[in-house]
Amino acid sequence: MYVYELTRELAKRGHSVVITSPTIGGLITEKSVEAGVKVYQSNKQIPEFNPDLIHISDYLTGPILTSRYPKIPCVSTIHSEFPMGNPFVSERIKKYICIRESIIDKVVKFDRIEREKCIHIPNGFDTTRFHPTQHENNTSNIKVLFVGTIDKLRRATLTHLRAMCETEGHELQLVGLRSADYMDGHKNWIQPDPEVGGIWDIENYIHDCTITAGILLGRTTIEGWLCGKNGIIYDLNIDATIKSVKLHPVPKDVKEKYDIRNIVNQVEKVYEEAGV
Repeated sequence: MYVYELTRELAKRGHSVVITSPTIGGLITEKSVEAGVKVYQSNKQIPEFNPDLIHISDYLTGPILTSRYPKIPCVSTIHSEFPMGNPFVSERIKKYICIRESIIDKVVKFDRIEREKCIHIPNGFDTTRFHPTQHENNTSNIKVLFVGTIDKLRRATLTHLRAMCETEGHELQLVGLRSADYMDGHKNWIQPDPEVGGIWDIENYIHDCTITAGILLGRTTIEGWLCGKNGIIYDLNIDATIKSVKLHPVPKDVKEKYDIRNIVNQVEKVYEEAGV
């Protein structure tokens, strides 16, 4: 979703944008192509393309692209503090965009990236999709929405969240793919078709909930804020155990801070500083 929102807005501004990734297909690829972005599978085909800049979002494509384009300036976005989100580190990269400030601390300490090379620019969102609406859940029951893959990373969080909802009589709605079995049997669980890769109209589930829950400051929390919903954030240790659980009300500046248009304004400045 990060790459989709970023490239969609760049293409809208008239930039020529190509996505290359080892995993393509499904709904996000279709939406990207509809937005005017070309999409190619990196381990099979990279198009004849003369970029002004390479924007790397994962450690798999980083070596491929820096090797193919040895003189093109590069920037990179780091999406997570956890090992699964370890960055591609290279002298070629002029700037590392970190979607959370806590990521900067992690990569400086553990990945030996120079702090002056890091900048915090959060995820960007389509505020024409995510905004308050009159069609809200008006029942007296509290419905908690959790969106995310049911995996090892989220085990402690979801185990705690399910117990809390059961104790307090709240309804827990899950939306996400299954890669672990610890939530099997939960009745309110929407599992997307793996071939499709996700559920596009997630804003409808947000409007129908009372409050969101998620790990760290992720997309669901911000989407909920943009729709006027407070969010429970589970802050995690590096081993995915729970550090703290806190309710975060909707920030006053949420739309200005996370609107994709404002985010891309910041990203374009990074591109310019990188030498484009």
